[in-house]
Parts: sequence; C-alpha cells; structure tokens
Amino acid sequence: MSTILENKRKIQLESREAKGNLYEFPIENLKDEHPFFSLFKIKSNTYLSYFVEINSLLKDNNNFCTCKDYKYNHLGTCKHIEAVLNQLETNSTQAFNWTRQKQPRVKDRLYVVWIEGQEKLRLSLEPEKSTPLMEDLFVDGCLRDLELLNDEKMELFLKQCEQNNITISWAAKLAMERWKRRRRSRRILQQYISIHLNQGMLKKKIKEHQVAAVKHLLSHDVSLLSGDYGTGKRVSVIGAIYLLQKLNKKNKTVIITDKAFFSHWKRLFKLFFPQLIHIFGEKRTRNSLDPFKVKSVFLADYENLLRDGQNIQKLNPDLIVYDEIQDIKNWTGMMGKLIKSLESDFQFILSSISSRDFHPQLLVNLAQFINSVGFGPMWLYLQKKCKRDRWGKVVEYGELDKLQQMIKPFNIDESGSDTLPGKSKIRVIFPMTKVQQDYMNEKLTKFAALVGGRFNWKESDVEKTRSAIRKVRLGLGDVKQIVPESDSTPKQVQLKKILKNLGKNNKKTIIFTAWEQFDEPLDQIINDLGLKTKVLITDHQARQWSEEDSNLVGIIHDKNFDFRINNVDAVINYDMPWNKKLIQNRRKLLTKGKDRLIDFIFVVADSIEERAMVVLSTLPNLIDEWFDEEQPLEALPEPEKFRNMVRKLSARRDSRISSSKVISGSRRKRRSSKIVGLANKKSKVKFLDSNIRSKVFKTNSIVYKPQYDFPDVKNKIVFIDLKTVMISDERIPVFAAINNTEDEKFWGFTAGYFDLLGQELREAELVVSLNSRGNEPDLFFPGSSEIKILDLGKILREKTSEPEVKVKSIIDSTLSTRYGWEQKEITRLFKASRYNDLIELAQSDLKTLWRFLSYMVREDRFFYRLRDERQSSRFDIKKVLPEEVISLLQTRREL
Repeated sequence: MSTILENKRKIQLESREAKGNLYEFPIENLKDEHPFFSLFKIKSNTYLSYFVEINSLLKDNNNFCTCKDYKYNHLGTCKHIEAVLNQLETNSTQAFNWTRQKQPRVKDRLYVVWIEGQEKLRLSLEPEKSTPLMEDLFVDGCLRDLELLNDEKMELFLKQCEQNNITISWAAKLAMERWKRRRRSRRILQQYISIHLNQGMLKKKIKEHQVAAVKHLLSHDVSLLSGDYGTGKRVSVIGAIYLLQKLNKKNKTVIITDKAFFSHWKRLFKLFFPQLIHIFGEKRTRNSLDPFKVKSVFLADYENLLRDGQNIQKLNPDLIVYDEIQDIKNWTGMMGKLIKSLESDFQFILSSISSRDFHPQLLVNLAQFINSVGFGPMWLYLQKKCKRDRWGKVVEYGELDKLQQMIKPFNIDESGSDTLPGKSKIRVIFPMTKVQQDYMNEKLTKFAALVGGRFNWKESDVEKTRSAIRKVRLGLGDVKQIVPESDSTPKQVQLKKILKNLGKNNKKTIIFTAWEQFDEPLDQIINDLGLKTKVLITDHQARQWSEEDSNLVGIIHDKNFDFRINNVDAVINYDMPWNKKLIQNRRKLLTKGKDRLIDFIFVVADSIEERAMVVLSTLPNLIDEWFDEEQPLEALPEPEKFRNMVRKLSARRDSRISSSKVISGSRRKRRSSKIVGLANKKSKVKFLDSNIRSKVFKTNSIVYKPQYDFPDVKNKIVFIDLKTVMISDERIPVFAAINNTEDEKFWGFTAGYFDLLGQELREAELVVSLNSRGNEPDLFFPGSSEIKILDLGKILREKTSEPEVKVKSIIDSTLSTRYGWEQKEITRLFKASRYNDLIELAQSDLKTLWRFLSYMVREDRFFYRLRDERQSSRFDIKKVLPEEVISLLQTRREL
C-alpha cells in the first residue's frame, strides 16, 4: 500500500477512535461473565442499538460489532468498539491495564471477525490445546469456507469444542444460525416459486416477468429492481412476501416508501395477498392489540425514518423493502447511515428510473450497499477514484461504468421490456398540509351545518354552496388559491418527483386538470425541471405535441375533448372530475406510445376530493354533469338531491362495516373462501355463522349464542336498539342490540333469545331507548313491565308537540347525521340471515344516540324539521338521565 493510502488508513482509524472517545454512548454489559471479555450493548447517535463483543484489549482486529461500518470499512474496528474499550479503560484503569499486559486476548473461544468485508469464524486456543479437526477446517485460525458449516466434520468439531470447554461466542452462534437459515431458505424458496406462483396461488395471477423478478429477488441478500413506473415491481415484491410467509408464518416485512404511496401498497396487497398492515406513527386505541405481535407488514416513510428506525430494529424484520430509493438525496447524512444500518435477511431496493440513469452519488452508495465485498471501503474509493474541490467536496465520481457492472448481477432493469403490461394504474394519496386541513375542516363543518339547518334550497343557495366547494377543491391543488402566502401543496411536491423520474426515462406525459387556475403553478413546476409545457386545446396542437420530442409536457382541461392524442407514455390526473362521463372521456382521448401507458391518479386523503370518489363509485347518479359547470344553472337539480349530495361530501366516514363490504357470493362459497386473518387468534366477529374471520375489521360486536356467557347488565345503565321488519302489514321486531356503557362490547340478539334478554334486562338499573314507541318493548320482551325503560323517542316527540315529527328528523336536524337505516336494507339483511351486518347497523345507531345525548347535555336543546323548516326546542335532558350517565356523556366522546 502506498504511503498516501497508509496515511489515509491511519486517519480513518484515528477518526473512529476519536469519535469513540468523544461521544458518551450508553453502554451495558449483557453477559457480565467477565468485566472486559463480554458482550456489550451500545446505543448510537442514530438511536439504533448495536452489539459489541470484546475478544481482545489490543488493536489487533479481533473484536466484533454489528454495525455496517465495522463490517465494510476494512479497518477491523469502529467507533462503537473504540467507545466500549475507552469506557472499560476509564472505569477500571488499573484492572484494564493489568489484563492488557498479562492476558490481552481471550482464549479457548470461537468468535466472529470481519476481514476485508468478509465474515470469518476465528478460533483462539491456548498453546497446549488443539482439536483433531482444527487443521482440516481452519487456516491461520479462520474457517476456510462457510460452506463447511453444513459439513459433518464441522458438526463433530462443535461437539469437540463443548467437550474441551471451548466457548462459542454469541456472535459466532448468531452467524452460523443465520448462514444455515439463509442457505436453507433460498433452496426452499426457489422450489416454492414453481410450486406456488406459477400455479396462481395469489388472489390474482402474476405475469411471467414478475415471476422471474421474484426468483431474482429471493436469490440474493440484497437485490435491486429498477425500471419505469408501471412495470409491476411492487407486485413482484408482494409475490416474494407471499413465499416468505409460506416459509415462515411469523415473517415480518417493513416497506419504506414515500407517504403518498401508502394507499397504493395497501391496494396491491388487497388485490394480490391480503395482509394486516400497520403504519409506523399511526395512533393506536387503548385496547388495540400490539401490532408487532399480530401484523406482518409495516409501512414507514422516508420523512420520518429517523423517528421509526428504532422500532424497525426492535421488530427485527425478515425483509426490508426500500421503495423509490432515488428519493434519498443525502447518503452521507443521518438518513443514509440509518438505511445502511438496518438489518434483515432480505433487502429489496426498488426504483422507478433505470439504473443507467442513477445519480452518481446514488450509484456509488448502492454499489457499496449491494455489493460491499466487490466495492471495498468507501474511504478507499473516495481517495483513489474521486476528484474533490479545494474545500474537500467530491465533484466527480470515478469508474461509474465499473460500478454499473458491479451491481449488474444483483439488478433487474425492466425498462423497455416487451413482456410488460400495456397499461398500469397508480393511485397516489397525499396528506393535507396544516393550512389545507384547517380550511377543509372549517368548510366541511359549515356544509354539514347548512345541510342540517336548511331544507328549502334556492338557486342562490345552490350556486353559493357549489362555489364554496369549488374553492375547497382548488385549495387542494394549489394552496395559494385559499391562502396566498402559503408554500407548495403535497400534490405539487409529488408531481415534481414523478415528472423528474418520467423525464429521465424520456416519457411523453399528459397532465389532466379540471381547472385553468392550475396552469400557472403547473407551468412553473415543469419549467423548473428543465421541461417544456403546452396547453392543448385544438386538434392541430395535439398533432404537433405527438410529433414533438419527449421533453414537452401537455396540459389538457376537461372541456377540451374534440381531438385525440397519440404516443402518450404517461398520464397524470392532477385532479379527478366529479363526473363519470368526463373520467371516461379522459381515457378515450389517449393512444399509448410504443411502451405501456402509466396512469397516475392524484387524491388528497381525508378530503372532500376523496369523499367524492367514494360517492361516484357507490352512488354514481348523485353527482350529475351540472356540478362541474362554472356557468349559472338554468335547470337546478331537485333540492333534496342536492342537499343529500352535500351531506355525503361533508359527512365524516362512519366506523361501521357497510353491507357492501361483506363477502359476496352464496353462503356456501363464503364459508369456503380463504381469507387471511389473525393466525391462531380468536376473532370477536365472524361473517354470518361461518368460521371465516374478518381480514380487515377489528370490531367488538358479538351476536349472542347459547354457548356464550350472557353480558353483565345487573345494576347497569343499558342502551338498546331495535330492528323491525314489515310482515303482512305488521311491524315485527327481529333483532335487538345492547351496550351497558361500562363494557366496550355490543351484543346482538335474534328474536329467539328475546325472552332471555327480557329476563336479564329486569336486573338493569335503566334501559335507554330512542326508537321505541309507546308499548313497543312489550312486543319482544314478554312481561317487560318490570323493565325500567326510558323511552327518549316518546319524550322528544312530546316536547315538540308535533305527533308527525320522527326521531330520524330530530337526529338529522341536530347532528346532520343519518340515524336509522332504510327498511328495505334491514329486511334484506334479515331475510339473508346476515345478523353480523345487522349488529353493525345497530352499533352505528347506538353510537349516534350517544353523540346526540352528548350534544343535548352540552346545549340543553335539540332541533327538528317541520314543514321544511328547522325548528328548535329547549330541553334539559339532565333531569331524566342518571348522574353517572351524564358524567360519562361529559367525559367520553364515544359509546
């Protein structure tokens, strides 16, 4: 080695020693068998914990650390090892110096060291000790080849170690177990690919190129999958996760991506391999199960990775997926160090740009990350292959072609492949900024109040409301439309990322928008990327655009559909129209180019935009063509229809399982369907009377059966909801649901158990009902005169002095919330014996009753609708409710 490199190596060693001496790392002796030669746990400044094994008090490369720097720096030490040695010497200086002089190295031990980026098993023996097989297995004290771990001689050697009191260190045991497990896993996984994936064992069969990608991913510890958007990289990863789950049901996977792609990952899992997914940072309810124990897939975002790194390490995942790796800009900072520090058996790296177009810094770091042995230490590469300016900053990276060849065996680049699908759709979900969220919540609250308080809608009311909704939509795409001094929106940030990647892959891109107000901000974003933009209005402009080079981005407004556009590689729906016909026209307008067509759909989460998409898919006729028109309306929709539409757009999502979410098909098919649930866990809810566990929803609703213990209602306040159906012009009660306010469970009872329910409710302190009328309880509780029941429905109607006022009208006018379900819906569920759906409907109504009572306790009044006008009625409900119920209503938000 030259003098310059020797000096550089010396500088690197001194740097790590200085850092180890400078930082005060928390250090803990885990084994405590010896004060110095032991296993230590140290917490780094990246908040991750590492394990250091001290085998020598000399600087002779015999110590071990689990950090990546130690493994790949070719120095034989790291700041963590130096920190432990420094603290041991500082705390026990005399004993440390005596041991270093008399017996500086541990003897009779098999331990792990890393030499030039390769893991080695080293054997240290007393001079007089030896084993018969040592010469066959070890050369210069190190195991000749890790393949020998599966050799019979090695097994015999380990037994001899035990007989001769030769200690096998913690790191050595870990390394041998890991190597054997990986070798066995790869062999079995390659067999699984032909057995499972080729036979379509996923919910949807994956394509041949995706099967090949799965095979590649599972052939290496670290592998790279690069290529255009829409090549199915994420589906290939899901196929690999499926096989890892087949190998080990306790398999844990962490996917690190941009927050905007969370929804896309969830959608793909739902389509191909349903899993229980946990998002790091997601709020947990008080009684929710530990996600580390019950869930198998975890989502983290790059923005908060420093916060979540510790939890990822604690999880000890079998697989880590780095999605859109090109989004990592600073590999020399904390983020880059953290990514390189996270450990797992398999690590998949995904990128939507070709590996040929990687930024030099990204290519250099990936080469070290993927092929650390071939790359060597980073400090040596920077010294020999790179050029720096006078301030020491790297201005040119060398041998990039060689680095491409270095990662080639670990990389599948699917750009331009003929086997890829013709079209792919990617839904990108964005969070709102604080400004957008505050503005959205304020407007939605006003819309909800308007719906609850106004029944006769005039033309001016419709236009005013429509204009307000339009402004909310504009604020989602460009926040300056609502707050002029604000920064970029998440939509604009993500648009810039996607256009940059598409530009690198020379994709001809069209951006669809419903609003001309977005032209200026879109034009600014596109120009900042060095691309050109053009608004397409006429057929002549469309033909010119098709013939232009790929650096031209086209913008089309929804009112211009009188032409067709050819040679389109990517479409970005910056905002979606609230009209299914316009959505179809967008798709008909385009003809894809020589490659596949990538279709991005931008949606802002928890906004009026997302709710509109739900309404369009579930109630397609509720929002008609007139809504997106900007001119004054000549023909207004029916006022009730318009009011219902605004209610749907402004209402918060209900927590119940809608009946449309229940598995379709015959009862026999539903029983035989295979759904992934909580393995070996008893679910509280099952679909119908089958043994199928819910795959998505954790609920606390139970339909009573004789084998269950009856819920405790003695001396309790019980809320009750009753469902009835019309049979031969007679209203017949068919289902009842109760909650005792102290228990979080909701119990449902079919008519066959009404007698038992009636007997038990006699022991309750009070039964509160909103939908009973007169002596209705006698219909389903024979002899119910002994039940102390508070008929709120009857009391409220008496307060209004209007017999025709319905309870539904009171709830609707007070909370702007739907109460009670359509009679046809209840009848349909009852006839199909879908009692688990009926209890979900009843649970939703009981929660609405609780919120209504909470409002009454606070405001001492309620509203109702009479002759299309909102009326108010004063009522002090605290006079009729027990004190303990009032206290609960004042302190608890939900039932």
